[in-house]
Amino acid sequence: MNAPNLSGLNLVRYGAERDKRILDAIARHKALTTEQIATLYFPFPTGLRKAQARLSSLVGRKKLKAPVRFSIHSTSIYYDGKQPAQLEHLVDVNWHYVWFEKQLTTGQRIYLWERHKDFGILECDALVGIQSKLANEIWWYFIEMERETDHGEFDKIRKYNKLFESQETTLGGHWWWRHVGRFPKVIITCLTENYRQKVLRHIHEENWSNLRFEVKLLSEIIKEAKT
Repeated sequence: MNAPNLSGLNLVRYGAERDKRILDAIARHKALTTEQIATLYFPFPTGLRKAQARLSSLVGRKKLKAPVRFSIHSTSIYYDGKQPAQLEHLVDVNWHYVWFEKQLTTGQRIYLWERHKDFGILECDALVGIQSKLANEIWWYFIEMERETDHGEFDKIRKYNKLFESQETTLGGHWWWRHVGRFPKVIITCLTENYRQKVLRHIHEENWSNLRFEVKLLSEIIKEAKT
C-alpha cells in the first residue's frame, strides 16, 4: 500500500478518499495507532494533530469504534471488529509495516505483508516481500517482534537455521517461495538494548548456516518510520 497520490482531487473528495484508505488500512491490519495513521497518511509537521481530528470525526460519524489506550499517556489504538488478542504485540508488529512503507523508493512497493505465517518449525510474526521494478526482483524478510515478557527460552536462531536446512520441504509448497532468490533476511526487533545483546549472543553462538539476521530496537523502527 503505497502512500496515496490524491493530487488533482478537490478537498472534499481528497478527504473522503483518505478516510476510506484509513478505514481500509485499519481493517487490513486489525489495529493501528494514531501515530501510525499519522505517519502513513498525514506526513507533515502538524500531521498528528490532523490525524487526531480526522479519526475523531470518523468515530463521531460511527465509521470507527472509539479507540482504546494502554495507559492515559499512550497513543490511541483503533481496531476493526472485536478487539484483537495480544493488542500490544500487534501494534508493535504493525510498526514494521509502517517502517517498510516509509522506506520505499521509486519503483518499489510492498508486494506481500502477511502476519503469523506458520511453517511448522516456527511461526514468524510477519512475512514481507518488497518488489523493486527497477531491480526486477523481490526482497524477502521474516519479522520477529520480541518482547521481554515472552515466556520460555529464546530459540528463534536455532529454529531459523533448521528452517533453512529443511527449506525445500517446509517452504517449497508455498506459492511465494518460487519468487525467492535466497533465504529471506530475518529482522528481530527488541524493546531494550539488554535484550538485543542477548539476541546478538544467540546469533553468534547458534547461526551455523550464516543466515542474515538484523537486530533492531522498536524505538529505532519508529524513529526511522517517522523520519
